Amino acid sequence: MVKKSKVRTSGGRKYSMTVAGQLFRHLGLQMYSGAVPAISELISNAYDAMAKNVWITLPTGRPIQSTDDIIVKDDGHGMTYDECNALYLTVGRDRRSNAEGWTSPYKGLQPRKVQGRKGIGKLAGFGIANQIEIRTSKEGNVSHFGLDYTALTQSQSFVDANGYAPEPLADDGKQIKGKAGTTVRLSLLKISRAIDEDLFKRGLARRLLVLDSEFTVHVNGVAVSRQEIPFQFRFPEEAGTWETADIGNGQQILWWAGFCKATIPEEEQRGFVVYVRGKLAQTPWFFDLSGGVWGQHGMQYLTGEVQADFLDENVDLIATDRGTSRWEDPIAVPLKEWGRKKVRELLEAWTDKRREAKAKSPKIIHYLELADKLPEKERKVFKTVVDRICA
Repeated sequence: MVKKSKVRTSGGRKYSMTVAGQLFRHLGLQMYSGAVPAISELISNAYDAMAKNVWITLPTGRPIQSTDDIIVKDDGHGMTYDECNALYLTVGRDRRSNAEGWTSPYKGLQPRKVQGRKGIGKLAGFGIANQIEIRTSKEGNVSHFGLDYTALTQSQSFVDANGYAPEPLADDGKQIKGKAGTTVRLSLLKISRAIDEDLFKRGLARRLLVLDSEFTVHVNGVAVSRQEIPFQFRFPEEAGTWETADIGNGQQILWWAGFCKATIPEEEQRGFVVYVRGKLAQTPWFFDLSGGVWGQHGMQYLTGEVQADFLDENVDLIATDRGTSRWEDPIAVPLKEWGRKKVRELLEAWTDKRREAKAKSPKIIHYLELADKLPEKERKVFKTVVDRICA
């Protein structure tokens, strides 16, 4: 048991803690470098705002120019001026402190599990842009302001009343009759390499499990879909289905896995993604399983997904960049151990199924028929060799 320290109040001295603006370099640029992780955080904010649609406009297929912008627009409930200050501009606010981590119903949409928790996802845009412009409307009133990366990070302290002040923009405070929603514009982009639109869409789909008829993300006018790639073997067999597993600590998870006929060319598509509340909490991995030579070979064919909301219920085990989780924590250890065992089982099942499939090929059947004419001893040796070749 930790003893509580006595608080000294004599002498009139007061202690205070300040946070340097340089911290934003780590929370923005370091945590969310790359278009997919940065924009997926903005999409997650739209999901928590009960949006039904998110429209992303960005340049693709050519090098990024200095005049290019990336726009993320949603039809969620938006924010009032007071909410912008008290909620959005409060860095580190725990979104789940009230209502047990659920949103309220909105325009016919059922409550959703809140994805945000740490209160820093709003800074994700700084991972790829120097300026962020937010225009949001609610109850007929517009709030429009800008955040500047350079001004924010050069500040030595911003915790008091004299800290960083976002700049009000064009129609801030105006009354409108339009629908509620929020638009985030990223400008003075830090990225220059061309964005491949197909890879970008696949990256978003890999990070967001919540894409469905009630939450659609559009990239340059085309909806992003979560379509499974063709599999030679799938567990469970029916496409789009999940299997329930008890991992032994009183928690259950959902999972599926699939083996392609050929090796999966994109490394980020191999391995298991772990989702918490419909959002990526662990980039593709094999639960730190190395395996033997045959196991490593099979891993090049394997992909899958796991839903494990318990990782982020009472204790936050998700890393800030949502690239990994604290797997050494006692809460997470049972899932990691289950994953290692399951990957081994799947690789063994894959080997058996490939052997069976090859053994049924016309050429192998023909050779085995010829072998039936051999003496018993030679026939056994021949079939053993064929079995090993099929394996």
